[in-house]
Amino acid sequence: MRLRAFVVCSLTVLITAVTPGDVAQESRGKGPALIWNGNQVWQLCKEYKLNGLDSKSGAACSFYIAGVSQTVGLVTLRGSTVLERSCPGERVTNEQVVDVVVKWLEDHPERRDGPGVYLVSQAMRDAWPC
Repeated sequence: MRLRAFVVCSLTVLITAVTPGDVAQESRGKGPALIWNGNQVWQLCKEYKLNGLDSKSGAACSFYIAGVSQTVGLVTLRGSTVLERSCPGERVTNEQVVDVVVKWLEDHPERRDGPGVYLVSQAMRDAWPC
């Protein structure tokens, strides 16, 4: 129940905090427009890197990565192979995950045109391999 409330709250904050002008609507590659690529995630996360959660884009970055990392956790539990598998320890915080993903996106600009969800899972796998 707490997870469901967190996801609903996170999505509400993300939808109300980020307008289409806040994130470049790039359509490189094939795939649904609903799925952000790494460049779009990076646009949010650059602001996080500068101002943390004090800006709406920084907060949106944190919530986006929190949602993806929780999805990765669920996928890992259910044994799916669609996303990269990672095994963060029990004491890893969302802030640590966000820091790892932001650094990974910064270090891999050549990969940012890939699907954002997949890139977050790759960053987590690199930091916390199973």
